[in-house]
Amino acid sequence: MRRRHPFARIMKVCLICAFVPVLNSMFYALNSSYYARWYYMPVLVLCAATAMTLQKANLCETEYRRALGLVALCTLSSIAFALVPNEKDGTTTIGVVEEPLRYWGILLVSMLGVGLFWLLLHYRRQLAARFPAAVLAVVLGFSFVYGQVHLSITKYGQWYHDADYVQQTWREAPELNAVLPDDVFCRLDAYDSYNNLGLWLDKSCIQFFNSTVAPSILEFYPTVGVKRDVNSKPEASLYALRGLLSVRYTLVPKEKVEDWEKEKLEGWNLVSSTTSYLIYENENWVPMGFTYDSYITEEDFETVSDTHAGNVLMKALLLTDEQVERYGQMMQNLTDDEKNNISYEDYVQDCTARRESAVTSFTATRTGFTAQADLEAENLVLFSVPYDDGFTATVNGVPAEVEKVDNGLMAVAVPAGHSEIVFTYHTAGLRQSVAVSAGAIVVYAVWVAVLHRKKRREESSVG
Repeated sequence: MRRRHPFARIMKVCLICAFVPVLNSMFYALNSSYYARWYYMPVLVLCAATAMTLQKANLCETEYRRALGLVALCTLSSIAFALVPNEKDGTTTIGVVEEPLRYWGILLVSMLGVGLFWLLLHYRRQLAARFPAAVLAVVLGFSFVYGQVHLSITKYGQWYHDADYVQQTWREAPELNAVLPDDVFCRLDAYDSYNNLGLWLDKSCIQFFNSTVAPSILEFYPTVGVKRDVNSKPEASLYALRGLLSVRYTLVPKEKVEDWEKEKLEGWNLVSSTTSYLIYENENWVPMGFTYDSYITEEDFETVSDTHAGNVLMKALLLTDEQVERYGQMMQNLTDDEKNNISYEDYVQDCTARRESAVTSFTATRTGFTAQADLEAENLVLFSVPYDDGFTATVNGVPAEVEKVDNGLMAVAVPAGHSEIVFTYHTAGLRQSVAVSAGAIVVYAVWVAVLHRKKRREESSVG
């Protein structure tokens, strides 16, 4: 309709971005994990461009054959990926698509859509005034067909996997809460269970599926041998991480008990059970908030393997060089011999030492958390809470600097004697964004008023 229309320009830019990896990743903050959901935006632009073309009968008749041919050709061109010979491990197969059934199903539905659109345009004159109704009917029918195909090849298989979901979450939550102690804060672990079990119990759980998390989590987990994308699933073999994160109980679905026992983990005792779960208690549990006798520098920590990082972080607090200058006198530098003592027995001793230096109480609040401490000497108190710019802290009512330690956790300096520690969270940048939004609303209101006044003047001049 107009080759220089904004829609045309947008589509050209999006097409280039789609084929250039760096430009494609700009849509999700230059993340290295491939994410294609931004394609929804150009797809909506295509829909709008199609609707605009349909509004022009003459243009539609002259353009639709070329446009449909181009769309059909582009759609069918992907067949090359499904038919190209592929040799791997000495075996030749046809196609490089990972899920052939899904691919052919989506391809057939896509071509069905192209065919239905061709039929609508081909019989547009015969339909005349009924054309909008025909378009609506075809869109609704096609949506139903596509929905069924999509569900059948992607979701129906989950029926077997999710068969016990209701029982092991919603129905089980009251029973679990009845047997889990609620007198002191602790974290849970859920072994090979459904996602986000902690949300059903209103308790903190290290097995968590959520993409809206503090960025420091993405810094911390990779350094302790845990892959973090939109999910946190620390392997059961990383036992030292449980002590560091104050995990007291692990919930094991009864049908997974055999797999749990194969892990051969020490220090976990069966203490209770419910209809669907066995509950194991960590005898090496360390309460939230504790101090250290030693610290380790970033340079020394880089020599520690990811699988043993949790063991070392139970021995010493990881500090930057700047933090060492400020707080190093409170602790001693971890020696190489101590760093290499990473047996289970060493871990048990470290947990005992951290328990003895832990705060006397820890309480999670709606705005953060509070803690009470009785220290023999001034020291940094570590809280295994992800560092975030929105946190502020006070110690005995005096503002204290929140330190980012252990590649993503928080600590605060606490003096000797009895102290009250208060961490408060306010979303960083929220006040500024509210002010900007309020200003934008005012500007928009003024602009609308100007347009309304201009329109009234034009109407009066015409009259």
